[in-house]
Order: sequence, then C-alpha cells, then structure tokens
Amino acid sequence: MNHPVQDTCRGLRSRSWRRAIVAPVVIALLALPAVGAYANHLDVSRMNMTFSTDVQGPTAGTARPDAFYGLPIFGTDILARQLPGPHGPNPPGPPPNPGIFIMNPAGDGVTGLDIQGASSAGLDDFNGWGELDALSYGRDPLDAPVPSDGWYYAFSVDEFAIGQPGTDVRREGALGAKEASADTFITRKPALPAPLATGTNAYFTDGNNAAPGGVPGVGLIEPNQPTVGTGSSPKPIDPGDNLDAVDFDKGRANRKGPVYFSLDSAFSDPLEVPGSAGGGTMPNYGTAAANGFVGGDVLVGVPDIIPTGGAISLYADAALLGLDLVNGADSDDLDALKLHENGIDGYQPSQVPFDWLFGDTDMLLFSVRRGSALIGLLDSIFGRPIEEGDVLTTPCAPGSSIIGTNITCFGADPNANKVLPGIFTAAEQLGLATVRSGVYASYGVINPAYGEDRWADDLDALDQVIPLPGTLALLAFGLGGALVVRRRTAPTGHRPCA
Repeated sequence: MNHPVQDTCRGLRSRSWRRAIVAPVVIALLALPAVGAYANHLDVSRMNMTFSTDVQGPTAGTARPDAFYGLPIFGTDILARQLPGPHGPNPPGPPPNPGIFIMNPAGDGVTGLDIQGASSAGLDDFNGWGELDALSYGRDPLDAPVPSDGWYYAFSVDEFAIGQPGTDVRREGALGAKEASADTFITRKPALPAPLATGTNAYFTDGNNAAPGGVPGVGLIEPNQPTVGTGSSPKPIDPGDNLDAVDFDKGRANRKGPVYFSLDSAFSDPLEVPGSAGGGTMPNYGTAAANGFVGGDVLVGVPDIIPTGGAISLYADAALLGLDLVNGADSDDLDALKLHENGIDGYQPSQVPFDWLFGDTDMLLFSVRRGSALIGLLDSIFGRPIEEGDVLTTPCAPGSSIIGTNITCFGADPNANKVLPGIFTAAEQLGLATVRSGVYASYGVINPAYGEDRWADDLDALDQVIPLPGTLALLAFGLGGALVVRRRTAPTGHRPCA
C-alpha cells in the first residue's frame, strides 16, 4: 500500500523586591556565555545518557537481550549505553545492545521500580511488558528568559517526523533516511518563551552508529519506515526502534532515585488506529491505567532491589498541568518531560513562567503526544493552537505577566472555556514541522484535530545539555540562588493554578 508523505511549504505570589532586584540579577547571570571546552562536555553528555525505547519496536521483548545482564528489555526499562567513559572514534559496525540501567519491574537482582505491565492489552515478558514514555531525575537545569550561549535542548521524535527544511530531522526523518526515531537532536535554546519563529537542529546521538548520522550510537535498530495503521499483533509493528524518553548527564547515583516519569495512555495514535490505513491493532497500551494513574500524570519512584522494585506514586496530577480538562481522564498523554524539583515536599505548580527561579515552585515542562485532546486548542500564553512538537508549561492565568519579558498571558481557550497549558517553546523553534507553519506531513489519514490530512512532528522526549559545572555562568547562578532561594517545609499536596 502506498502511504504518501508530502511536505507543503508554508501576582506570582509576588514579593515586589524579588521581582525588582533579584529576577534581573538572576536572569543576567544566566545569560552569561559558558566558559570552557563545551564540545568535550557534549561527548560526556552523550555517554552519560539514559533512555527508553517504544514497546512497538524490535528491541523491546525477548528478541534482543540487554548488554549488562542478558535479560529481556521491556518498554518500561530505563536503558544506557554499554561502555562508560569519554567518547572516542566510532568503532566499525553497530554498537552493542543497550543495557538495563533501571529495570522496571525489578527482578533478577537488578534495581528497579514496581511498574505493572499492561497485560490487558496483550503485553507480557515476550513482547515488552508496558510503556514508559517520559523521564527525568528532577534536576534538569532551570530555564531563564535569556539562556546562556552554551545551552541546548536535546530531544527525540517518532518515525512520522519530517522536520523543517534544512534540518537534520528532515535528513534523518520520514522524507530522508527514515532513522530519526532512534536518534536524538540538539537545538540552541532561544529566548523564552519562544516566539513562533523557525529554528534548526543537529544530530546528537544516533541509533546504530552508522551513516548518515556518524555520531555516537546507542544500540538501537534502524531504519524505521513509517507504518500507518498496520500490524496484526500488539508488538512489534515497527521495523525499527523509537527512542521515546531520554535524560543526559546521569550518574550511578541516579539508580537510587528519585526517578520521575510518565506511562502511556490507552487511546490510539490516529496514524496507527486499527483500520485507518490497512488494518492493524491499537498501538498504545494503557500502562498508566494498569498502575492506577492516567497518561498525563507525572509519577515518581525510588528504585529498590526487592523483587517488585520500589513503589511508585503520583507526583504531579494531570489536571494541575492543564491536561485531561477537555475530554476527561486519560485523554491527554504526556510524552516528554523536563523537570527541576525545588526540594520542597510535593509538587508546587508554576503559576507563571520563571517563577521557579525563586525556588517556591517546581519547573515542569512537557509535551503531549499525537491524538491528545489538547491538539489544536489554544494555549494560555500566546493563544496559538497547541501541537505535538511544542514544549508546554503549566497553565497561565489571563493577564499574568511573564517574568523578565513583555508577554502577557492569553488565558482560556474560548471554545473549550478552559485555561490550558502554555506554549513555552514552539515546535518551530526546534526545527520541527507543524500544521500552523504550513510545513506538515500527509499520510492518507484525516487528522481529527483539523479535519484534514495534515500531521505535525511529535516531540517524543526532551532534556537539556549544558556546560560542565564550575563555569562562570553556573557559579554565578549558584551564588545568586544561595542568596534568594528560601527553603521551607510545605504540606504534601497541590496548589491550584491561579
């Protein structure tokens, strides 16, 4: 069957002295250029990488044992490259299989979390168990309105991504080598929140270490030809792998937690719905529901070596992120995560971007996957349609002023009558294709969000890489933060968004 892919060109709880004095100082310090050998740090970041792979691909299940223990790789496992240490020249041939860094669920003496498999959807040990689709260790760098010159987003996309013209996502994606889903890419961070201008991206890690990428590989299988609505069993239905969660700069201590993550919703990807283009089966498994949560929740756990692993619990409720407000529970699936936990017990939602610089709120940035109810509705910052490639932040009340900028929040979507998440960094800034930019893909399937065959790129994982600690910028920020951040104990629970 022919599946055409076409590209069509086209009051913070405020203290006034903090705002007036501290915020400009912190913002200025964060804007200082990084000092030191940043290129070397990029190599360290590549090596110190943890990730997960989609259960639909060939690596999850019993077919490819992991490199550390010889165990089956599950879609809930957190993986790592086999060899630690600084990166050297790419050796000939493919890299070894990934190794299990945190095993989910735990077993065989390997540290892990107590994540239940989505057995009702037909997943088991043979075909991958379940699906973890977002990852953070809670210490991702704080964003400021003016980022340092050396700060980059690192991200991944799925097999349907085409990228903006001239980008490496375009070269590796569905219009090119069809290998983008196993890769990660970087883009220089724009001033934030980002205007809807088009940026670019570059290779960061490769799936199998082979051309055309030529950057370090992580042991995944490529290429991954887009498969629209095909497949006759829960897994595999994809010929290649999809890296769908990532965190760089990890260390051995991260195996002790805490680990923050999200599990997948049950609703289908519209491009892979049974019968949409040749039959098939539901490709999403409701792993969140199997564990008593929804796909828009951010969960937390401390890995343990007991047979079931460490218990998992709710960290950030989907509704506090502006999710599941339109079509009800489990209708939005959180698909990428960048989190800085402030050290106060529980989750303190941001009320307006950059209030996290004062330490009273947690910075939680995320995306939602294709098919989520939010797609096409208006965000609360710019009043623009939300797309799968956007980096989102918690809802921003109408008229709220964003710290360090001249932006006033748009507020509620008039049709949904809800204040939804805000676009923190538009997908175009990452060099991703969007319907609103006029650069989109067509696959012979109607997009329910638009009523037309127009599909945007899906941001599948998100992190940030920065210069090594000890640079001038980070030292300055640390000193500034020590003067202004006040730690206090707060009751566990959630504050409603303003």
